[in-house]
Amino acid sequence: MLSQLDLSVPSQFPDQLKSRSPDRGSAFFVAPPARRSLEYGCRTRAARRLLNAAVSLWITLLITTASGAVSSAVAAQEPVSSVDEPVSVQLRSESLTWGDLHVTESGDAAGQPVLFLHGTPGSAGFFTRYLVHPRLQDLRLLAIDRPGWGSSILRENFDATLATQSETVGEFLCSLVSPEFRPVVVAHSYGATLAPRLMMEYPDCVAATLLLAGAADPLLAGPRWYNWLTEFPPVSWVVALSGTGLKQSNDEMMRVRAGLEEVQDTWTLIRHPVTLIQGEDDWLVDPDHADFIEAKLAHIPARIIRVEKEGHLIVHRDPDLIIAELRALLAQL
Repeated sequence: MLSQLDLSVPSQFPDQLKSRSPDRGSAFFVAPPARRSLEYGCRTRAARRLLNAAVSLWITLLITTASGAVSSAVAAQEPVSSVDEPVSVQLRSESLTWGDLHVTESGDAAGQPVLFLHGTPGSAGFFTRYLVHPRLQDLRLLAIDRPGWGSSILRENFDATLATQSETVGEFLCSLVSPEFRPVVVAHSYGATLAPRLMMEYPDCVAATLLLAGAADPLLAGPRWYNWLTEFPPVSWVVALSGTGLKQSNDEMMRVRAGLEEVQDTWTLIRHPVTLIQGEDDWLVDPDHADFIEAKLAHIPARIIRVEKEGHLIVHRDPDLIIAELRALLAQL
């Protein structure tokens, strides 16, 4: 590269400099303008890359934290519908073959079971407003911390695949089946991405499903730039040490596409009623996933509700719509 540079001394330089050969070690050597521009450009680009890395780190932590924390924050801050009498909510840990599942339950223990599945990151608390809603207390309402999340304890290391989540959640789902009832599943975000697999693999354990902003199309479900960035130092170090579950959440998101590809040709196994509610302004789950689900479940057909000017948290912004569609599903049983 140096052999291509013009090392001649410009005419405006002093004559004594012209008489000397351009020796890099000489005290009188002055780098020509081209060389100085190159060195300045290198320093500038290095500084720019450092600044971009710092900004990317900050944005990544902001996005990955917000994508999970905002959901819980909205759930906690928005007022729950008033009730005339306090609702009894029971917390318990249920021992299963893979570990201990944390379950939150309310409503009528003898009623139709409704199982709520949260996204990533998350916990059963995401659905608190529904567990205590006065218009749902005739149902047996159950929300779980998905295996590996919240207070649910795994006996082995966390496996961030949809296949393992289906196997572990499916065990509990089938335990809810009785001669009178099969459970209805209400699932949001990653939970709604998992729910179709539960329908395929445990068809005798599901009566109907309400999907809220779930991914389904493998082509639209690949990791985003901040998911990839979170896989490498220094971002991966910060996320792993944060203690917020972001590393585990990112592991799930990195494997969503592969999990969806595994079941791409088995949607015809789904035979029971399905409703999907999707906000058209959802920036976390592409609204076009709804088109994929509509095409894959045309044989039922599924009920697809696209809501304009609503985003990923429609589950909290419009509980009346969610409850109305849940009741419509129950009326079909």
